[in-house]
Amino acid sequence: MPQPSPPARLLWDSSGLWGLMALESARLLGLPLEPITAAEIIAGHLQGARLLVAPGGWPALKLAALGPAGVEGVRAFVNGGGCYLGFCGGAGLALAGDGGLGLLPLGRDRGGGRLPSASGPIQVSAPDGAAAHALWRGMDGRAVFHVWFPGQFARPQGAEVDILAVYDQPMPLFHCADVAVGGLDAQALAGLERQYGLRLDPGVLLGQPAVIGAHFGAGKVIASYPHLDTTGDGPGGLALQNLWRFWAGIDGPAAPDERPAALPSPEAARLAAEAWDLWQLGADMGLWRARHPVMPLWRRGARGLEFWSLTRMLAFVARHADTRLARAPFWPSLVESVEALLRDGPTALAAQAALLVGRAATPAQAALHEQWFPAPRRVGGGFKLASDFIERAALLVARRAG
Repeated sequence: MPQPSPPARLLWDSSGLWGLMALESARLLGLPLEPITAAEIIAGHLQGARLLVAPGGWPALKLAALGPAGVEGVRAFVNGGGCYLGFCGGAGLALAGDGGLGLLPLGRDRGGGRLPSASGPIQVSAPDGAAAHALWRGMDGRAVFHVWFPGQFARPQGAEVDILAVYDQPMPLFHCADVAVGGLDAQALAGLERQYGLRLDPGVLLGQPAVIGAHFGAGKVIASYPHLDTTGDGPGGLALQNLWRFWAGIDGPAAPDERPAALPSPEAARLAAEAWDLWQLGADMGLWRARHPVMPLWRRGARGLEFWSLTRMLAFVARHADTRLARAPFWPSLVESVEALLRDGPTALAAQAALLVGRAATPAQAALHEQWFPAPRRVGGGFKLASDFIERAALLVARRAG
């Protein structure tokens, strides 16, 4: 018989940077949250939990990790009275259709009105009646939250879904692709759209649902494209506290603060430092620059999310790893794969820098780049190998840190 679960669990598989962000945000706020893998869900380890958090990241990868048995495990958990809270990709995972869990009776907006690659702060507001929801406690029905490359909900039909928040006005640091569009007038936006060949006008979001809620069987579901789990975000943090305590009913002992390892791992620290150096090299090449502590800004076409994920995940592992990590069976393979990635990283960055200025990469640069980044929003080859090992290490140290 599985042991009773901690009250709040975080779906870890294929979450990477987004899972780390949710975990760090909850723990900094003193909210209990412990990782759970798809295999553990299948084994019944959600038993006794009140809340399952599905962080950002591509829904298709999470669905593949869960498999049919994991999907049924999540659905049974919510149907039996559990709460499901999904952010961005985790919100998309809850939707109906072949790519979702079917916890909500609507899908994604796949029409031509979508706003691609949107990111940054945007004001949202509660439609009529929604301000009484637990989400809005301590707020006046209006707040500035952050979005990081969200999808969009299809417009709900009927009364089965509650719209808890709708998009309002973008703030000045709101971006589409690598263009700051918050505050631009219609004429300026039209000119930029012609130049980029992309929809850039954030006005298409105005009044569209940002956060929705519903019941599934005896359980409850909230799907939020805004990242309420953006680390250090005051309004988002208040919303998280509200949802833990007043929506999911979790008012137990707080998780301990994140703390560094007592006996740090020199090898993990070395890899993290070298990953930071690689990130800085990309900045020197003009591929990306600082913006928000959680999410830098990269040029359109640069693989900033992938390299930033590598940097942040290794930093987390180094901060919380102790010398026991070297005894993990996968550790030698992790070190070997990460060292290879860091060694070849400048070549991949050079390929990206060349492509972004319209210059052909060398054959060696192009071959490596194609191996690592075979399609938009996907990684392969040595980059994927190293990333998978890093995610395993982060899970191990997250459980020790918590």
